[in-house]
Amino acid sequence: MDWLTKNFEKWANHSKMPRSQRVKEALMLATKVSAHPATVAELCWSDDPEYITGYVASKKQGYQRIMKLKEYAHEGSRIPFVIMFFVGHLKSSLRLMFFSTIVILSSHRDIYPFQK
Repeated sequence: MDWLTKNFEKWANHSKMPRSQRVKEALMLATKVSAHPATVAELCWSDDPEYITGYVASKKQGYQRIMKLKEYAHEGSRIPFVIMFFVGHLKSSLRLMFFSTIVILSSHRDIYPFQK
């Protein structure tokens, strides 16, 4: 995944969010997961045991940081909430989108599969 620094900084300034690499990566992941038609929302917290902030994200409500989502020293996780109809029918496309598709963000709303 990639997002031009100037576009991220513009979003961060507009949204009053920290201009950190951690926030940039979290928003890119949230945008990628939300782009799949079966995704309703995603809850995520960091694998870093010293970082306790997480987020919830959805197409409708956007990206919302949660400042104390976990206790220090705990592991992280990602929980996508999907429409049940899609689980059986699009399971492989969910897995492909989440784990194998390279994407480029032009803004926090526009996501494009990378094409060589």
